[in-house]
Formats: sequence, structure tokens, C-alpha cells
Amino acid sequence: MSAAPTLSILVNNYNYGEYLGMALDHALAQMLPGDELIVVDDGSTDNSHEVLAQYRGRDNVQVILQENQGQMGAVCNAVDVASGDVLLLLDSDDYYLDGYLERLRAIYSEHPEVSFVCARGEPGGDNAEGVQTMARALSRTFYRRGVVGPSRWSAYCFGEFLGVPTTGNSMRRELAERILPYVRNHEFLPPEPPHIARIFRLLGTTNTPQRYTPDGLIVRYASVLEAVKYHDDRPGFFYRIHRSNKFARLSWLDRQYHQFLRSYSLRQKMYAEDLVEQPPTARAIQVEVQARRFPLHRRRRRSMKVRYAWAVLGSKGSVVDKFRALAALPGAGKA
Repeated sequence: MSAAPTLSILVNNYNYGEYLGMALDHALAQMLPGDELIVVDDGSTDNSHEVLAQYRGRDNVQVILQENQGQMGAVCNAVDVASGDVLLLLDSDDYYLDGYLERLRAIYSEHPEVSFVCARGEPGGDNAEGVQTMARALSRTFYRRGVVGPSRWSAYCFGEFLGVPTTGNSMRRELAERILPYVRNHEFLPPEPPHIARIFRLLGTTNTPQRYTPDGLIVRYASVLEAVKYHDDRPGFFYRIHRSNKFARLSWLDRQYHQFLRSYSLRQKMYAEDLVEQPPTARAIQVEVQARRFPLHRRRRRSMKVRYAWAVLGSKGSVVDKFRALAALPGAGKA
């Protein structure tokens, strides 16, 4: 067991002044000497600056005010100045549940090989329909507690999101610094043609779904960079669902379309960055399948295996290699 790591809590905020104080107070209540809280306000126009004035000057708090650069810009700028061993992400409309930081210290201390930890969120808030929708969506992503195993090819081939919403993700600083160059200059996805928008009932939505989100990029790049991920199946944060949560308010069809669009575009981006071999070998996919866990949700587990099968069919290798990879799928994840 290694020594308990120091923590850097990275808060991104934009016009969430009504929730910001609660997020900061819950974090500060769990911090230890050596930990730090870094708040980046991304050009807020509400009362956020007045709230932050109450925290400026504290030894363990750093407040950065910047012109609007988007959520990813705020997260990247916080990573630049962080000095802790482990970096935690925190959206300013969420907050950590009691005991979460103590648990994280123990996980990273007991598992020196782990570089990324994701904890379950507890959805709540004033958008009852959104809360129910998100609770169902999150339930499909639960894993048994522990090290999940490799997910490089699932993230690349079909965009598996092996993580949780932003606030439940944390990583060692070395991993964050490896990810940073790839996510700093993110781009908007191309807008949908009008006929696609009509088919998927997208007309009238904002362009928020077209932007790569910090969790979407960070979680997938961590997988492709072969981070060792640990899933904590205990609730670690309150995930606030309200009328500003654009993605939670989308229809099922809308959400599926944007997930496909993001996955496809990100795959092209990763290939252009020479991060992966395209296509992967059947043997590499087989090794991953046999070394990892699968979600607890039965339909999600079956769906992932079907996607792995498609990846095998499009992979490089002999017919024998592909047959062996396909034969490994039915029993994968049962140990």
C-alpha cells in the first residue's frame, strides 16, 4: 500500500452561482492538509463572482476568472495549475457525498496500478423526468467494484464510455497530463443536414450535443491510452438534473444519434493523431475481451459483445484468429 495521495479538486463553473457554494462547501469539508480546490469560472454573468469572493484568500483555494472558453477550456486550465497527486473533476451544479474523498484516497493508495477511478452518481434535482431518465441510463453502466480491465479497443471501435458523468471521474496527474494535449483543442461536431434533423427530431435543440463534453473525451482517451480503471459501485456524488442539463433532456432517439455521431467523429480524430492501429488485430481484441469485466446490466452486456463481434469481423488477422476471438465472447466477463 502506498501513501495516501494529495487531491486537487478541479471545479468548472459557468452561471451556476445558485449551486456553486454547496459544491465548494461539500468538497472543503472533506479535504485534508495538502489538498487543494481550484475553481475556474468561465466568464459567468450571474452572481458566481460574488459567491467566489467568499472563498478567495483561503490557503487551499485558488480561484481563476477567465473569459468564456467553454467547459473543456475551464477543465484544461485547471489541470495546468493543479499540483496534487490525483485530480478530481467537479461540475459546480453537483456536489460530493460524505465520505467520498476518503474512499478515493483509500482506492488509490491500495491500488498503485490504478490511474483512473469512476464512482456512481446519485441523480436528483427539480427535473423529475430527467432524473428518472438519467437514473435508468446510469444503471446500464454499472460494473462490479474493482479494476475493470482493458477497454482500449471498445473505446476506439464503438465508443464505449467506461466512466461516469464528469463529477464522478478522477485520475492520477500523470494520466491527466498525457490526455491534455488531445482534448485541449476540441472542436464542434459538424451540424446535421436538415433532413437528418427532421428524422431524428433535432430541430429546435441547441448545439450543445454537437460539442464534445469533457467527460466524453477524457473517459475515452483514458481508455485508448490504456489507463487502468477502477469502478467504485458506491454513490460518490449528487448528480443534479435540472432544466439546464441539455443532454438529459434529449429524446432517446436524439441521444442515440448524437452518441453515434460523437463516437464516429472521435474515432477519426484518434486515428489522425496516430493513437491507434486501424483496424485492430483480431488477436488484440480477443486479449482485451478475455481480460476485462463487462457491465452488470444484462442487455448492455449483450449489446457490447455484439459490438465486439462486429469489431472482430472488421479486424485484421486470419480466419482462425477471428474465429478464436468470436468464440471467446460468450464466456467473457463471467469470472
